Amino acid sequence: MADSQTSSGCSTSNCCGVSLLGRAFGVSISIPVLILAVAGLVAIPLGWHLGGMLFVGSAAEGEANAQMLAREAIVLKKTESIFTSPSVDQEEEDGPLWSGPLNGVTRNLEPQRGTISGVYTELMEPATKFFDRHASWNELALYTFGGLWTLLVYALFGGAISRIAVVQLGRGERVSLGESLRFAIRKLRSYFMAPLFVIVASILLALLITVPSLLMRAGGWGTAAVGVAWVIVLILAAAMAVLLVILSFGWPLMWGAISAEETGDVFEATSRSFSYTIQRPLKYACYVVVALIIGGLGWWLVDLVTNQVVELALWSASWGGGLENVDALQDSTDKAGALAVGTNIINFLNDVVGYLVAAYTFGFFWAGSAAIYLLLRKDTDQTELDDVYMPSEEAQFELPQLHQPAEAENASEEDAAPDTAPDAG
Repeated sequence: MADSQTSSGCSTSNCCGVSLLGRAFGVSISIPVLILAVAGLVAIPLGWHLGGMLFVGSAAEGEANAQMLAREAIVLKKTESIFTSPSVDQEEEDGPLWSGPLNGVTRNLEPQRGTISGVYTELMEPATKFFDRHASWNELALYTFGGLWTLLVYALFGGAISRIAVVQLGRGERVSLGESLRFAIRKLRSYFMAPLFVIVASILLALLITVPSLLMRAGGWGTAAVGVAWVIVLILAAAMAVLLVILSFGWPLMWGAISAEETGDVFEATSRSFSYTIQRPLKYACYVVVALIIGGLGWWLVDLVTNQVVELALWSASWGGGLENVDALQDSTDKAGALAVGTNIINFLNDVVGYLVAAYTFGFFWAGSAAIYLLLRKDTDQTELDDVYMPSEEAQFELPQLHQPAEAENASEEDAAPDTAPDAG
C-alpha cells in the first residue's frame, strides 16, 4: 500500500491526523489533566509575584518612574487570577449559540491569557524580552526570573499532561495522575533543560561577538577593527537566528519526545524537534491550524457549559432564595458576618467553575502538542503511533537469569540429598 497504516487502520495523511487531534480534546477535559492544568495555572503567578517583590520593589535610585510603572504592569498582568472572559458580552442581544463557535476559534488565535495560543506566548514573551537590547537590567532580571519559573511549571505539569496524552493517544491506555507526576519528576531535568540547551548555545555564540565588540569602547580605531570583522559577526548572528527561530516553533515538540521515547533526554528532544520542524514545516503548520480550530471549538463548548452551569445554579437558587438575594451575591463589599462568608464561598466556587476554561486551554495545548509530535514522528520516521515507551514493559521483557548463585545451588543440593545418617534405634 502507498500509505503506511496505523494500528487503527487509516493513514496519517488523511483522517488519522484530524482524528488524533480530535481525541486530544477528550484528553484535555479528563479529570487528571484538568487537575494538573489548574495546579499549573495557580503556580505560574506565584513565581511572577516573587519576581515582582525582588526586582520591582528594588529599583535603583534615579530610575524613571515610567520604567517602574511598566514593571509593575508586567507583574500585575502575570499575577492576575482571571484568565478568561465570557465568549460573548452578556448585554448583546444575540445569544452565544450563534456567535460562540466563531468567537471560540478566533479567541484561540489571539495570544491572550486563557487561550491556547496564550499558553505558547506565556513562555515565548520572557524569551523574546531576554534578547531585547533596550530592556533595563531590572526588567531583564524580572523577565528572566519569571521565564525560568514558567518553564519549571511547564516542565512539571506540562510534562505530566504530555505523558498522559502520548500514552492515551498512542496506545489507548490511561495513565493515573500519580504515575504521570512521578514520570514528570523523574524527567524534570530533561523537560526543563531542553529549551534552555538551545538558548545557552545561542548565548555562547553571542559571547563570541561580545568579546571583540569591546574594542568599540576605544573609539574610532576600535570601531574600524570591529567593522573589518563584521562579516564574521553577521555569520555568528545568522547561526543564532537559525537556532532561535527553529526553537520558537519546535519547542512544544520537545515535551512529546521526552514523554514518548525510551531515552527521552535533552539531546533527543532537541534533535527530534529540530528535525521534524525542518523536514515537515508545512505538515507541522497544517497540524497546528487543525489543532487551533478543534481547540477553539472545544474552548467555545467548555466556555458555554461552564457559563450554563453557573447560570443554571443561580436560576435554580432564585426560585427558593429569591431573585433579589441571588442577584445580591455578585456584590460582597457591603456584607458582613455570616452573609459575607456565604457570599464569598458561593462566588469562589463559581469562579472555580469558570477557571476550568483556562485549565482546558492549558491541557489542550500539551495534549495537542503531544498529538502533533506523534503525527510528525509517523510522517518523518515511519514510527507507529503506539510506539510509546512504557517502563513496565522494560521489566516484563527482561531475559531470565541463566545461572543461579553458587550459594543457592549448594543449598538446593543439600535439600535434595537423601538422609544417610544411621538410625539411632
